[in-house]
Amino acid sequence: MIDLPRPLKNASGFERYREIESDVYHAIANRFGLAFPMAMAHKAKVKTADDIILWAEAYALKNGTKEWSKDKMPPDIDMDQFNPLVQAIKNANPPTDDYINEEFLRTFYALGGE
Repeated sequence: MIDLPRPLKNASGFERYREIESDVYHAIANRFGLAFPMAMAHKAKVKTADDIILWAEAYALKNGTKEWSKDKMPPDIDMDQFNPLVQAIKNANPPTDDYINEEFLRTFYALGGE
């Protein structure tokens, strides 16, 4: 599966995508002993994290264009509290592929990946 932007993911015609996504989330929850569906409080945190990454990427990639300038960022998003990877994107100083691969694998194995 690919990650689709929310407006597209929620659009008419993407019902099957949403069903498959739900099945994947359910499998992940089962694997790691998590509640499914996710509690609303957790959904809000995930949405905020997703928004932070969206804004960090957009700001870095759009280089502060009018639509994605930092002053347009929702007030509840404080990117300064998040990890160095997001900070690197925010500062338009993208991490290397090696760093991304190492961080992905470290997290994967820390979560019990085999």
